[in-house]
Amino acid sequence: MLDISNEKSNNIEVFTSGDNYLNNEDQKELTLKDVTPRLSKWWFQYPYLLKLNIFLGCALFGMVTQGYDGTLMGNLQTIPSWNSYYDNPSGERLSTLSNGQVFGSIASVPFLVIVGNRIGRKHMLLVGVILSILGAGLQAGAVNYGMFLVSRIFLGLGSGATQVSSAPLLAETAYPSQRPAITSMMQASFPAGAFMAALFVYAGFESDVKYNDWSWRMPSVLQAACPIIQLILVYFCPESPRWLIAHNKENEAFEVLTKYHAGGDRNSDLVKFEMVEIKAAIIKEQSGRKVSWLAWFHTKTNLHRLFSHHCVTVYYTVVWIFTRIVLFFNCS
Repeated sequence: MLDISNEKSNNIEVFTSGDNYLNNEDQKELTLKDVTPRLSKWWFQYPYLLKLNIFLGCALFGMVTQGYDGTLMGNLQTIPSWNSYYDNPSGERLSTLSNGQVFGSIASVPFLVIVGNRIGRKHMLLVGVILSILGAGLQAGAVNYGMFLVSRIFLGLGSGATQVSSAPLLAETAYPSQRPAITSMMQASFPAGAFMAALFVYAGFESDVKYNDWSWRMPSVLQAACPIIQLILVYFCPESPRWLIAHNKENEAFEVLTKYHAGGDRNSDLVKFEMVEIKAAIIKEQSGRKVSWLAWFHTKTNLHRLFSHHCVTVYYTVVWIFTRIVLFFNCS
């Protein structure tokens, strides 16, 4: 039905008739839902979907790590040995430490998107994971105020790189019918990391290390647990098919989609449709770059989209701010 994959030696010309298909009036109503096979069993009973979702765990663990890193400082302030080790920091000294992770994230913003688009989602995630592990190691071994602050900044750099790459990797690689659920799980994973941070700090209070340095160094060491899991999973995780196609690597994208969305079926209608759809979306976005930002105000539909986007952004920001306020000031 969608004959757009012609194999010639090692070259797969995926788009030979794909563009014609997009303009085919007889099948213009065909959607992704129409070509997505209905699963007759649980998804984990399909080996290729099980592997894909396990490998995508490297992206989901990014938000767990951020939840751990982002709330650990508030928990550390309740530990007597941490306060005494750093001479009971307060005021500017304490706020600087508390926001060290934020400083790192802000500093990395101008570069992350540009670098990520060049090296790929997978490699950008790898960079973030390595920075997070390095930051956790520095924090666990910190011997003075400056070293502890640098460790927090490294954690912020790693968190920023992880977040920039994780969201698109999930959205662009997940199986179509599972994409809404798996992408929504990302933000919902933050509390899991926050709970882990609180649990490990509390465990220190109930152990023999309550009044020595290991009461705060151990939770700092465990900060590297999720990044280490990510480091293992990212090795096996496939690169985003969309990124591959955008960088003229259609053959590799076809192989990824065939392996993880069709279980190796090279004649899958789903894979053929996805290849055409991704290319069409990229072409449309490239042509849209010439559109002025004022286009948001030209139609009611665009205004509605702009308003909805800002409502979600403002809501998330307000919730985050109040969470930080309660976390840090409740510990003082």
